[in-house]
Amino acid sequence: MLRQDTKTPRSKVKLFFLTFLFFPSRLFLSTACIVVCYLALIIINFNKKKFERSNKIQSVLTRLTLFLCTGVLLTMLGVRITKMEQKNKIKKTSPYLILSNHISFLDSFVNLYLYQNTFVCKGELLEYPVVGKLLQSLDALFLFRTDKNSKSAVLDKIGDRAKSVDIPLLIYPEGTVSNGNGLLELKKGIFVNNNHLLVSILKYKSEYDVMLDYYGQATALLGILCNWGVEVEVTSWWVEGREGTDWK
Repeated sequence: MLRQDTKTPRSKVKLFFLTFLFFPSRLFLSTACIVVCYLALIIINFNKKKFERSNKIQSVLTRLTLFLCTGVLLTMLGVRITKMEQKNKIKKTSPYLILSNHISFLDSFVNLYLYQNTFVCKGELLEYPVVGKLLQSLDALFLFRTDKNSKSAVLDKIGDRAKSVDIPLLIYPEGTVSNGNGLLELKKGIFVNNNHLLVSILKYKSEYDVMLDYYGQATALLGILCNWGVEVEVTSWWVEGREGTDWK
């Protein structure tokens, strides 16, 4: 089952209470945290041209900013990483791409906290308040699905980014959200070159489901902002690139 067809029961009385208790403060503080992160990144990279590699100091400060800001954000939202399982040795000194499953709004912030990465994401996110600006400050790659030339341009840029250990690039290879119980068809973007891959699989446990697949954006966001807490399990492993050939 790759799409949700059942709804997790929710107590309307309890959800109303939690909404009253958490929603206004968490929404305000989360927005403020993202704004602070965006402003800090603008200041750190003020003299860097778009898609230009950062110098060593800028790179370190950028990753430190992402680590601290997303750590504070996840703490405010009651998100705790309860398990970290690493299947083999991660070679972060080599250029690599990050592959992750995509089931919740929280995925991006958890991955940012763990890996201080940038993203390949849908072009519509540019229109999202605050988040769009943050992604721009990270030099994210935006894929416009209605633009025939956008896909080839993004594939070319993925190849360039994969050669740098500066700020790693994360791709959701399914291209959309699933319910976490299986894989949708994978897009080829992350496999077009002989890239080293860091695979990151996230699983969530919470009273109110935080997955996007069934509830949609508004209700899933409400679930995130109004949970007592969200537990996250992370499994990661390193996959060596295949020299001289594309992945098959």
